[in-house]
Amino acid sequence: MDESQFTSEKVVELTRDYFTFLAKKLKIILTFTLIGILIGLCYSILKKPTYEAKLVFLLNDSKSVGVGSLNALAGQLGLGGQSGLNVSEDRVFYLGYSKRIIGGALLSINDNGETLGDRLIAIRKLKEAWTKDTILNQFNSFKARSISTLSLPENKALDQLVQLVLLSKKYSVDSYKKKVASLVGSQNSGMMFVSFEFSDESFAKDFVQSVFNELSSFYAISAIKSLQTNYDLISYREDSLRLELQLLEGQMATTIDDNFQVNKFIGKVSENRLRRKLEILYLFYAEVIKNKEVAKFNLEQERPVFQVVDGPMLPLEAKFKSKVVYSSLAGFGMLLLGIIFFTIIYLWQIWQSNKQFFIS
Repeated sequence: MDESQFTSEKVVELTRDYFTFLAKKLKIILTFTLIGILIGLCYSILKKPTYEAKLVFLLNDSKSVGVGSLNALAGQLGLGGQSGLNVSEDRVFYLGYSKRIIGGALLSINDNGETLGDRLIAIRKLKEAWTKDTILNQFNSFKARSISTLSLPENKALDQLVQLVLLSKKYSVDSYKKKVASLVGSQNSGMMFVSFEFSDESFAKDFVQSVFNELSSFYAISAIKSLQTNYDLISYREDSLRLELQLLEGQMATTIDDNFQVNKFIGKVSENRLRRKLEILYLFYAEVIKNKEVAKFNLEQERPVFQVVDGPMLPLEAKFKSKVVYSSLAGFGMLLLGIIFFTIIYLWQIWQSNKQFFIS
């Protein structure tokens, strides 16, 4: 065949022949489509439902008032610098996807006395898949109750479970947005949620609750760590001063008793010294008590509070696969597969009939 034969008319002719060829195979293509619809329908019927557990909570952040009134107003309107509330929600968001929080939740104990990590391993039957791993085949169950005390097999097993949760795309920690002025857009509202969708509704509920517990406790401790340290230091100083005061007061009472009806001034020297020392210690003690109350007030003011608004309760709502969606997707996929299959056959026939031309 000459190269000149491949004109625009020839292309039109080949295209027409192609569609004619597909029309002759229409029944087979429709059969492919019907098979796909049946496969999608069977999958949606046989697939077990999943259950979404969701816990909504309110983040009451610290009540610091060290910002000017105009700056505070601008921050609330979203026109100034970033407010403390938004920063806190970002911290909660990133913490929620960390191993510290997810792993800590998986190490918590459920009502049956087993860790959530062991429960997840049993549901997914992961031990059978870990038999060929030289480290994981040594794992039996989680004995540690904190991430810092994990053994090597426990740590690797926990890493696998954390990745399983994250890669499932069914775990989410996020905040609800509130609409404000059009120039500003949307802002965080302080309302956040933790959700997880899983095939076992009891595990989904326990896991979400454990994640919330880990988040609230770890975030609260981290946010007030320096203030708590200061308060503990002042409390320790108060205890030591109180013990010293009690000791001096006892010595003072003994000295007064010894000097009873003593007329010589030399006998009063020790008593006066102890009296002055007691007065100084009383002043120190009063100052420490005042500082302790101030430290306690600051500690309570800065302590963030996670308040549960809506928690997951059994039974959870079952989520079934959509018969329409999965049947349509499978049918469309098989339709494309049939068209591609017969397109390849047609192109192969064109290649065979014009092989000499392409080779030359």
